[in-house]
Amino acid sequence: MCCPIELPRGLTFERRLGYRRAAERAAHYKLVLRAMTRGAKAAAVIEVAAIVGLVGVFMYGITTFLFHFSGGQARMGPLVDYGALAIIAGTLLLAVIVWNIRSPTAAVKSAAIATPVAWVVAVFVDWGFSQFVFVTGAP
Repeated sequence: MCCPIELPRGLTFERRLGYRRAAERAAHYKLVLRAMTRGAKAAAVIEVAAIVGLVGVFMYGITTFLFHFSGGQARMGPLVDYGALAIIAGTLLLAVIVWNIRSPTAAVKSAAIATPVAWVVAVFVDWGFSQFVFVTGAP
């Protein structure tokens, strides 16, 4: 331990022990963030951008081909475009939140998990709109 942790008075031994462990965990995360160099943080940013960007470009091409060009449904264009922007912005927002709460490494992991999941959901949402909204003649 690097420094003593002050415990509030009036706590039982069990509660003091739990409080001490929580304080040690919080101190550990602060030390981890301080221990990362500027280059390591830059590498984490590049990794998040690469994951979101590469998967985003690939899946945008897939969804554009499947729902914008196939079947002559030109009305699906804005839905595909805005859906892709929403997925990219949402995944980057998630990575920023996780970066602030946990660590840059956790942000990379969450981006690597959330990006493909969000795109699978987008494919099903686009398919649902193309089958049940635009086929029925709704404006």
